[in-house]
Amino acid sequence: MAILFAVAACASAKSGSGTDGGSNGSGADAPKGTPDGPNVNPPDANSCGKQPCSLAPQCGCSSGSACDLDPNNLATGGTVCTTAGNGGEANTCTTDGDCKPGYTCVGSPARCEKWCSGDGDCTSGPGAICIINIVYGSPQMNVPGATVCTTDCDPSASAPAGCPSTWGCHVYQEATGAMRYLTDCDPSGGVGAGGTCTSNASCVPGEDCITVTRGTTMSNECHPSCICPSNNCAAGSCPSGTGSCMAFSPAVMIGTREYGTCL
Repeated sequence: MAILFAVAACASAKSGSGTDGGSNGSGADAPKGTPDGPNVNPPDANSCGKQPCSLAPQCGCSSGSACDLDPNNLATGGTVCTTAGNGGEANTCTTDGDCKPGYTCVGSPARCEKWCSGDGDCTSGPGAICIINIVYGSPQMNVPGATVCTTDCDPSASAPAGCPSTWGCHVYQEATGAMRYLTDCDPSGGVGAGGTCTSNASCVPGEDCITVTRGTTMSNECHPSCICPSNNCAAGSCPSGTGSCMAFSPAVMIGTREYGTCL
């Protein structure tokens, strides 16, 4: 029985005062939604490298404000100071104003995600990398300088720390470049172990959508993720009735930790 990991770079939808559709799939681009219009605050006089304010690092906005994208200047990556909230990566959001400075409302359903200019800005752990680009227009184009972090989390957890309540943590892989493995949070589906899935978001928290080949038959199924102690998947534990922890080939490594699947 061959096991292939169904992995892809995360894609989300940028949320704002309107409602956007979004999906998870290959590539790392995220469609830009309708940003908040009325909550615009004047910037402080500043020496930021980008004017009137900078997304990452945050600078140029007064206390209680955050720097976000200017909806009227997406082609140039223009920025504007907006009212800030308190939300971080573990918080869902409706508008950018729900998120604390340095974070923006992304997805549908949406959560607060961290602005970044490089992997060094993504500090939640080894699964967090600066990869999700905000895009706009049709055909979609990257908004210059508008990138957010993925979230470091435990894909084997039924209630992963760092993700919103009821959401799951999943393993993905860059679609291009270094092809690194990473983790990110997604709204959870209701499909349990062995059930048919179309993406990680189909599965209950703690499970990923993998492609399993039995003989000549291939199917996409939800199966629990497992941690391989000292990179020995045979020593990993699985929920009762879901089989044994098995390694992927090639190995799925995030930082120094290897992940497998329960079959």
